[in-house]
Amino acid sequence: MTESSRTHGESPLRLAAQRFLRHRLAVIGGVLVTILILSAVFAPWLTDVEPAKTNLRSKLSPPSWEFPFGTDHFGRDVFTRMLHGARVSLLVGLGVVLIAAGIGTPVGVVSGYFGGRLDNLVMRLMDAFLTFPPLLLAVAIMGTLGPETENVILAVGLVYIPVFARLARGNTLSLREYTYVSASVALGASSWRIITRDILPNIIGVILVLIAVTFSRAVIAEASLSFLGLGVQPPTASWGRDLNEARRYLEDAWWLVTFPTVMIALAVLNMNFIGDGLRDALDPRAQD
Repeated sequence: MTESSRTHGESPLRLAAQRFLRHRLAVIGGVLVTILILSAVFAPWLTDVEPAKTNLRSKLSPPSWEFPFGTDHFGRDVFTRMLHGARVSLLVGLGVVLIAAGIGTPVGVVSGYFGGRLDNLVMRLMDAFLTFPPLLLAVAIMGTLGPETENVILAVGLVYIPVFARLARGNTLSLREYTYVSASVALGASSWRIITRDILPNIIGVILVLIAVTFSRAVIAEASLSFLGLGVQPPTASWGRDLNEARRYLEDAWWLVTFPTVMIALAVLNMNFIGDGLRDALDPRAQD
């Protein structure tokens, strides 16, 4: 059996996995994000210090063996707060993509498949959302709902629903004209069957890429809202909130700004690497 025949005999999922593993930055991103997730999940076991525990005798202590990331102006352990802050950021990212993809994707698929007045109504509503800058719209929603973690997830999730809806609609409009979809219609298949069997499986690739990108944007949005005082409230650990409090100590305690910034950058950068890897791996035009 030749190499070419073995390749053509492999499943698309296996080929996609092989292409992803050849994308070095995506693999690195996947490893680092996995480490971040595990660190957040097992934070209580990695450190026995409470993230909100104050110790004024140790305030503004530089990084040391006792305090790997130093302490803040209340004597709180920065390392512990970074781990627990990761919990908040990952929870917000997960909640946002569940809301945005879970609502936006079906709405876009149904709108694109049936077209007509329904499509026009749905897309005008999505366009109305898209006229506002995402962060500004999230700030407006948070100002109405109040500064709670659940409200951050809801606000940012609502902001990104139109992005998923438009992407799903555009791909559905294209797939609707394909021969195999026309054949299913001619054979009397129901709209539900066509959507779930012929359309959704063929747009899942682009949706996964958008999920990875949206996750990283949600982390930035949570940090931004917390930085502005509209997100997670003290004493709960949050990268954005801690970064805001650290501004007053730029000259005296460099670590207070450095570590939250590095954590945000690592989370966002590596999720984008994963998105790039998924895009290349799931591209049907990719050559092996």
